Amino acid sequence: MTGVDLMGIYDIFDDRSASTISGAPLDRIAEKYGTPVIVYSHARIVANIRRIKEAYQGHAKILYSVKANDNPRILEIMHQESLGSDAASPMEISISVFSGISAADILYSPNNASAYDLEFALDRGITINFNSFTQYRKLREKPSRISFRINPGFGMGQFAGITTGGTTTKFGIDPDTAIMAYGKAKDDGCGEFGIHMMIGSNNRDHRKIAEAYSSFFRIAERISREAGVRFEFVDVGGGLGIPYSENEEDLDIASLGSSVVRDFSKYGFGELVMEPGRYIIGDAGVIIGTVNDIHNGFVGTDIGMNLNIRPALYGARHTIVPLGRHEAGERMTVTGQVCEDTDRIGEMEWRVREGDRILVLDSGSYVYSMSSRYNGRPRPAEVMIMEDGSDRLIRRREDFSDFLATVV
Repeated sequence: MTGVDLMGIYDIFDDRSASTISGAPLDRIAEKYGTPVIVYSHARIVANIRRIKEAYQGHAKILYSVKANDNPRILEIMHQESLGSDAASPMEISISVFSGISAADILYSPNNASAYDLEFALDRGITINFNSFTQYRKLREKPSRISFRINPGFGMGQFAGITTGGTTTKFGIDPDTAIMAYGKAKDDGCGEFGIHMMIGSNNRDHRKIAEAYSSFFRIAERISREAGVRFEFVDVGGGLGIPYSENEEDLDIASLGSSVVRDFSKYGFGELVMEPGRYIIGDAGVIIGTVNDIHNGFVGTDIGMNLNIRPALYGARHTIVPLGRHEAGERMTVTGQVCEDTDRIGEMEWRVREGDRILVLDSGSYVYSMSSRYNGRPRPAEVMIMEDGSDRLIRRREDFSDFLATVV
């Protein structure tokens, strides 16, 4: 990390000191709310959304992937920016509605859903994106508008655990089965159809992404023709990636958007739909933590795998920098307080002392939404830095009462 330029890829910050966001001093945020605390930039979230809209020239309906970060105050921004939501559970549906997103702008994409889960969406007029034909058959009353998730036979993701396409994954149905499924749904009286694909997460090569989408469009065209249905929407899923270190290139979203829109226009489909999550919120959040101990090449902090499970789960690594003073040092492994040796966030080459604050970058997505209370560690506060530099608490830190709230 020595000599890393914090501007450019990491331009959530105001300058290279990585000490302020929209004029708000992060050391003051740490003092006010304690650590660990997750801090989000309202300006960055909005900028990311508008960058996607500009890249797709208004030709794509954007559904925010709630699983990336399910804080209702963040979903309210999505609603204000005219985004819908991609929900994976009844709770994510409820959070979306609570945040102002209408049922017409929610797509429910479960897998292995119970009849209750499916009826929950159906009763609220929410389009269901079925992961299998057997899931469709669970419904006694068939909806008038449906979608099936297609497994195109290939996948693409940064890690195996987030590659969701291909013959060995649990997601979606093959094109031949899809032809049968759409034909049956048509016979059942369904009159509006969509089709969906999601091959994996955190992809940054716009050429490979565009090639995957192009293959999906050809598959969708074949299914449409052979099943005798017209697709009102074609959903390419999410998976748009962000760089987690200065050595990784950013996604060329402008080139991707223009290529996809051009390719999509060749077909007689209805609406192009996409489901970004990480791309919108991932680089808009940072964790502020405190150094508690330094020994044997380890920097011990209050940021553990209970808060950020990604490194332990996938082998992911985040860029970590000191808050304020930047002085080169030896390579050290940054760990948390959890009693597991997999409790490692990443490495850093900055000199720090006990009591110093550190920042874990790109922590806006798949951090709080995947967190737990393991080892009795409460989930942290979440704070939004508004564009005028003011700070807003959008989720308080948990305390002992939260551990007991569901005990009977």
